[in-house]
Amino acid sequence: MMNGGVMNETGCGMAGLELTTVVDAIRGQLEDSMNRSAGQRIQFELGDIELEFSVTVTEDSRREGSVKVWVLGAGGSQGSSSAAAHRVKLVLKPKDTVGGGSPHVSDPSVTGLPR
Repeated sequence: MMNGGVMNETGCGMAGLELTTVVDAIRGQLEDSMNRSAGQRIQFELGDIELEFSVTVTEDSRREGSVKVWVLGAGGSQGSSSAAAHRVKLVLKPKDTVGGGSPHVSDPSVTGLPR
């Protein structure tokens, strides 16, 4: 992975994160928002989440036949690398595993609303 200008595992010198890391971060931030919304009068039902990324796909040299999908960072360019950039769109449908329904989030910065 690229950190501070060091080449990541894509082997192509592009700043990037594994797709799984990005999706996990989104999940974690949504969960944090849900936790902060507890007790808020105004909440929002979370609908489909659409994400669009530029990605590269590389073979995982540690596991035969395995590939890795890397989300390119802003300004990442293909350069002279053999890894081609692709556009990928994911649509995530969040589900609250505790309550079974659609999760709700709120904006804790909204103040002054009657409770």
